[in-house]
Amino acid sequence: YLVATQVNSSDKKTLSGACTVQSGTKLIAESAFEDCTGLTSVSLPSGLLYIGEYAFNRCSGLTQVVLPDSVKEIGYSAFTNCSNLTSVKLGNSLASIDEYAFFGCTSLKSVAVPDNVKTIGICAFGYAFNSNYAFVKISGFKLICNKGSAAYNYAVKNGFSWTTPKVKSVSVSDASI
Repeated sequence: YLVATQVNSSDKKTLSGACTVQSGTKLIAESAFEDCTGLTSVSLPSGLLYIGEYAFNRCSGLTQVVLPDSVKEIGYSAFTNCSNLTSVKLGNSLASIDEYAFFGCTSLKSVAVPDNVKTIGICAFGYAFNSNYAFVKISGFKLICNKGSAAYNYAVKNGFSWTTPKVKSVSVSDASI
């Protein structure tokens, strides 16, 4: 199967804008896009299973991430210090979010975490370093999750606010049954 490996260090300075990861890719390797500061968006293929450690570390231009439903795990520090990341959509097969996965994502104010996520590592969301390199909570950060879920437990343990997902209302017409 295909693996997205590291972008050449000389290309990291010139890679900019949107990037599409090739269809059939099953995992994004460790540090694959690390320090690609000009990367603003990435399109990930369905069938992708794993996002490796530091895969998008310090991609400060990245503003949104949509994970396909096939992704099962987000590795250690995968999106650390993506300081302009404002939107993350997690897929429905995601089971594990490793430590520091979204640490330092200071523009990320909320994340909806599906119930199937069973483990969330320390400082995975809602934390950053201050100017003295001390851990601080990101002001106003909240999780969107159901009570009793791993995300709920993470929010309560770390003192973050949380809210339940909005339920779409459905109207039923006078159809024959």
